Amino acid sequence: MKKILKLARSLTLGCGLLFSTINQAQVIQTISLNTGVNSSNAVIPFGTVDPKWQVKFPGGGSFLNTFVSNVSLWNTGNNASFSCGRWISPELNPGSNINCITCSSITGPGTYQYRMNFATNSICNILSARIVFSFTNADNEIPNFKVNGTAFNFNYPVSPWPSLPGLATGFNPNFAYIVPLSPSNIVSGNNTIDFFVNNFNTTIGGNQQATITGLALCAYLEITYESLLAPTIAGQTNFCLGSPLTFTGDDGPNATAANYQWEIQECTSSGTPINLSNNWTSTMFAGSPGVFTFPVLPFVQCGKYFLVKLNVANGCSIKSVSKIIFIKCAQIRPPKNKTICKGECVNIGTSFNQQYSFTWYIDTDEPSPPIGVGSSINVCPNQTTTYILVVFDPATGCTTKYNVTVTVEDIDPNFSVNVLTTNN
Repeated sequence: MKKILKLARSLTLGCGLLFSTINQAQVIQTISLNTGVNSSNAVIPFGTVDPKWQVKFPGGGSFLNTFVSNVSLWNTGNNASFSCGRWISPELNPGSNINCITCSSITGPGTYQYRMNFATNSICNILSARIVFSFTNADNEIPNFKVNGTAFNFNYPVSPWPSLPGLATGFNPNFAYIVPLSPSNIVSGNNTIDFFVNNFNTTIGGNQQATITGLALCAYLEITYESLLAPTIAGQTNFCLGSPLTFTGDDGPNATAANYQWEIQECTSSGTPINLSNNWTSTMFAGSPGVFTFPVLPFVQCGKYFLVKLNVANGCSIKSVSKIIFIKCAQIRPPKNKTICKGECVNIGTSFNQQYSFTWYIDTDEPSPPIGVGSSINVCPNQTTTYILVVFDPATGCTTKYNVTVTVEDIDPNFSVNVLTTNN
């Protein structure tokens, strides 16, 4: 399966069959209808059971295994294979490499129903579907085929064996014949496709022609899906520095995402990413429907814009939605730590700004009352003490805290003693 976006390398889209992406909103599922091949579309040995196709005999009954056959009417030995597959048949003597015009057979005249089951993506909306044939043949002819019970008739070129009218019908191997389907022909989950092969009870050259039935196909079913995802991000656009960056993500009313991934990156005020190599988060953050909070990120700084993106994915596609946020704070010159001698006092703080209010506290394990207000205060601690400056900006409602530590030493930190000694 191919993925889209850088994100897609870490998300799962698949239903287990071959998918290719058209864009973020659509994907194509390709289902091989080739006969005589395995799940990897490689031909399998003669005489083995075809893993995909079964057959029901005329008159009803249950579906039986089909075999990769080495013989079919007018297609013996080396003619029994083609470029993309091999003949299949319920005949029980495959691999004998004999001309079955003269062999005995368990098959007889009537219409044989060849069936293959296939699964569709059950969580996506089907936009269109079609079957593309490059080669088909039958012993004796295919009047029509059905997809989930809806019949489709062929309108294809003449048989490559015009000398044997009514016995073998097929396409030129170089001719691509496309049968469009309606999205309503495909159902969510398990589906069936049936090819009806008429086996005639006729005689040509004295030989009975109801001796064997067979089917040879080189074709694929192509289904185009669209995503029903419609992600949204709910949450505020302005955050105070240090506040949790919390958002609510949703994948839309008509779809369920299998994966949520959140990203954040610095951007311009219009949402253009900047410093992509440095500031894009190194890992994406997995989330789930509902509330998501980013971890503390050191590059989220005051006075900058950031682009928050939610990527959602299901088995159909990936869709993204973005939101621009701004980080606010009370911006001041951070106060500096001080060192004093025991018994001294010192002024701590920052320059005054009339836009803000300043409140001072002592950093303790228990809440303490304020010890002062203003951009700076004078303190006289007897021991090393950490003070907390709380700066409040009424214009934004943001509060910023700064720690200031005053280290108290027993001696003057500038005091030094030089001792000169001599030897007598």
